[in-house]
Amino acid sequence: MTSLQENPFLTRQDYQAALEQIMQPLRAAILSTDRPGLNLGSSGAVYDQKRAEMEALVRPLWGIAPYWTACQDDPLRDAYVAKLMTGTDPGSENYWGEITDYDQYIVEAAALALTLLLHKEYVWEQLPERNQQALKKWLSHALTCKIPKNNWTFFKVLIRVALYQCGDPLAKNELTQELALIDSMYIGDGWYVDGKVTQRDYYVAFAFHYYGLIYATFMKEEDPEWSERFIERATLFAQDFIYYFDEDGEALPYGRSQIYRFAQKNPPFF
Repeated sequence: MTSLQENPFLTRQDYQAALEQIMQPLRAAILSTDRPGLNLGSSGAVYDQKRAEMEALVRPLWGIAPYWTACQDDPLRDAYVAKLMTGTDPGSENYWGEITDYDQYIVEAAALALTLLLHKEYVWEQLPERNQQALKKWLSHALTCKIPKNNWTFFKVLIRVALYQCGDPLAKNELTQELALIDSMYIGDGWYVDGKVTQRDYYVAFAFHYYGLIYATFMKEEDPEWSERFIERATLFAQDFIYYFDEDGEALPYGRSQIYRFAQKNPPFF
């Protein structure tokens, strides 16, 4: 297997190989237990252990869910579906619990939303009706909770879109308000601020524009105006952001969250 350092990252297959290598240490842990979480260590976070373990399991879906569109025989897919049913089932001893205000679960619910959008036929339509309703109820809790007025707003947007694609009515008034809040953070030329005016960082690239392009992909018929707007803004940003890198891929670091391993090279247009 080609190492990440030797990977040219020129083709879809190159990115698939990189994802496989990154996920390799987690595969055995995911496949060896029915629990909807992973205990990756003893270091702490500002939220409890159950949320930390759920995050460890679900956060990789931002890479794995797109990977499954080309690699549908990956055994991790069945494992994730089973864990999704367990984690959102109030009758299970491993139930994640209800989502509350400013909850880390809201962040991770967006990755579940992406998975539903990309794999509706395999994930959603294969769930028993009881589990469909449990999943809907669990995700819907996020839509009623308070969140920071920053990139988290997109989490609610993506959850709404996923529930809509799975048959729920689209709450247009609430969606309009959330898109307006996102719009208020746009400062022109493809750039956003992440809530505070002084926060212009990697979240602009790997969060705002990535989430916006997901919206544009799945809502282009229902909302062509915002879909086109998100595409235009990402295009503008890319014309600036390309100059943060040299020909060898070395980059000019800026903003906060520089310890995120993949934030710098993770915009959707790379």
